[in-house]
Amino acid sequence: MCDPTRHGKKKRFLSSLCKNFFSISIIKLQLKNRAQPSKEEFNTAFLMIKHKYLPLKTKDNSLQTLNRTIWTNNKAFKSGQREDDQCRFCGETETMEHMYYLCQHYSNLQWELFASAVSVVVKKVNPGASNIYITFRNIIFNTPIKNLYHYVKDKEINIMMAMLVHEIRRKIHAFRTSSE
Repeated sequence: MCDPTRHGKKKRFLSSLCKNFFSISIIKLQLKNRAQPSKEEFNTAFLMIKHKYLPLKTKDNSLQTLNRTIWTNNKAFKSGQREDDQCRFCGETETMEHMYYLCQHYSNLQWELFASAVSVVVKKVNPGASNIYITFRNIIFNTPIKNLYHYVKDKEINIMMAMLVHEIRRKIHAFRTSSE
């Protein structure tokens, strides 16, 4: 398949191509594995959608995300509703994973800002705390933010943080799908 045995530029090009191909394949495999919730994760996320203080629009967005029916440029392109499947911020294929987490030009920045803000607050309360990190599973399946739950034991605060993740995800979707 990939045989980087050629001489000079071709050899370096093929070698680079092989490395990139395998790196991309590994990332896609990791995403595929992350995109499948366990039964417990699905049930927990579904129960969170029923929370009485979660706004109706956010509940709708969360249910569509959990069931993987959220509308993306990739789905619109495949159904003939769009000319291309590209993200308007970076030009990559806009899948649900890309829209909510992988886009380095928009959604990833939103989660980094959120994690930084939460980290600052947690460190004020607990100076020995480490930075808070938001993962794909936290965003899509609303799994507990592990290092946050290590430092914040109050159940109500943790529920509010989970609801905030839902709301940020909905805002990301709303902003990305508006004004195109």
